[in-house]
Amino acid sequence: MNTFPQEIQDNTKKHKLNMKRAVGICSFLCLFSLFLHNLLGVLVSVFGLNKDITPYIISAGVLTIAATLLPALFMIKTNGSIKKCLRLGKTNTKLFDSVLIVIFGSAGCLTASFFVDLVTSFLPQKAVSIYVIFDGNFFTIVLMALSFAVLPAVCEEIAYRGYIYRAMLRYGQLYAVLFSSVLFSLMHSDIQTAMFAFLCGFIICCVRKTTGSILLGIIIHFINNLMSVIGTAVKIYAGQNSYGVTFYIITNVSLVLFIITSFILRKRKIHLFSFKKSPYPLSKKDKLLITISCPIFIGFVAAAIAAKFI
Repeated sequence: MNTFPQEIQDNTKKHKLNMKRAVGICSFLCLFSLFLHNLLGVLVSVFGLNKDITPYIISAGVLTIAATLLPALFMIKTNGSIKKCLRLGKTNTKLFDSVLIVIFGSAGCLTASFFVDLVTSFLPQKAVSIYVIFDGNFFTIVLMALSFAVLPAVCEEIAYRGYIYRAMLRYGQLYAVLFSSVLFSLMHSDIQTAMFAFLCGFIICCVRKTTGSILLGIIIHFINNLMSVIGTAVKIYAGQNSYGVTFYIITNVSLVLFIITSFILRKRKIHLFSFKKSPYPLSKKDKLLITISCPIFIGFVAAAIAAKFI
């Protein structure tokens, strides 16, 4: 009697259960991180730390470490070696190619910012409340760069392109890139930022996939966030009109660099947007159904959406 069809069916069920478990674990990490972000954010407001610029910036950095980095490191340590998971050492690319990839990724993120602004300009605009008064001194700018550029770049890359991407990699590179990018985008506060985070997350995750390390992703993420800090400084020192002109120039330069580096990388046979298929016998439909039917994933998506309107 031929038992191969039954064995294949049993293996498929096993792979589906394992994938559903992996989706649940990664979704739980994000759900827990979201809970900590909101809880610590409430505590910051209760203790009045958001009324003065320095305590506010410091508390933002502490919140990033406590709500993003520590849970991710715990999950990585529980499931294996931190060093093996993150691969902070050498990349799979030569130095020249690594520089090109950083330029490509940074330019891509800045270009994505322009297109997201363009798309969301047609949507109803939500009023933004300013809780602190920026004093504009050099120390404050350095502190902002640390809390809003360095720490998020390191902590979020470890969590999303380190742990989550690697955890889902066995189900296909494209799925791992998309899944980690969706979770990353949902962690952001509003629709515009979430759209931008998805595009940036996708680009950076493709860099992680190509280089085999989160190192270049951290650099790209840092540059992207640093540009936001510099933009804030330009608004304060030079005004909104100067910021608009600066943003226009940077966007056009970024688009040109993005196109040029894309062409050079392709010529050097570095394909950031090519993906290997999964060795597991799961179709795209199977993966989609497993993901959207996972209760923890559904709970995280619902909580993330609710947080954007509260």
